[in-house]
Amino acid sequence: MKKYAIIFTVCFFAAACGSKAEKAPDVKEAPQSAAAPAAPAAYSGKVLSTRDASNYTYLEIQGKGAAFWAAIPHSAVKQGDTVELLSPAVMNNFEAKVLGRKFDTIIFAGGVLINGKQPEAAAGKPQAAAENQKQQEMPVDAGSHMKAASAADASDVKQAAGGVTIAEILAKPASFKDKKIVLQAKVVKFLPEIMKKNWLHLKDASVADKDIVATSAGQFKVGDVVLIEGTVKTNQDFGFGYKYDVLIEEVKIK
Repeated sequence: MKKYAIIFTVCFFAAACGSKAEKAPDVKEAPQSAAAPAAPAAYSGKVLSTRDASNYTYLEIQGKGAAFWAAIPHSAVKQGDTVELLSPAVMNNFEAKVLGRKFDTIIFAGGVLINGKQPEAAAGKPQAAAENQKQQEMPVDAGSHMKAASAADASDVKQAAGGVTIAEILAKPASFKDKKIVLQAKVVKFLPEIMKKNWLHLKDASVADKDIVATSAGQFKVGDVVLIEGTVKTNQDFGFGYKYDVLIEEVKIK
């Protein structure tokens, strides 16, 4: 069995929220045996209670010892199910604002086995909604987070009147540094509630194989074409592999 990669380790480390910085939570890798890779049953048990919040399902699980809490990508789990967490990562002192509570310890997982089986994908979703759900279930590590959605087609998204293009920003980022811009673009990737922000990748007709990353407090859907306003930042390094030459912050729908 291949060793499970750590999935949500970097997703919730402290970052600037406005002008206030907070201490990063203590993150520990799930226990691994020195002799052999740890089995997924290291974090498994019977579900005592569940609660859906945003794009995650929070589970109270009775393990072999004490009960513990876990968060997984949104899944249909019910009380009494047996679950095994895939790609677990231990997070300490995590505040789940959507639940209005703070966990001393919680396990974030990239996936789950429910009664020994993978959850079935929901059927009949519109294409944009299905693509958005696919993005939510991807491993949210620095590599996948920063990777451009280069295959997405945004050739029909033209420059807005009084706005700029992504190509212009990427070509001369220094000239846009700390300036507020207006941009019309397609949302090609959306990752919510990471470092207390929602992250989106934007693309327009000016670039065929690149996108630009933005942060926002708002909600967006993959496939939507939006007219946004935000402030361009350069050379942003949040640590743990999250480094951006150009970033648009505090994005709002105009």
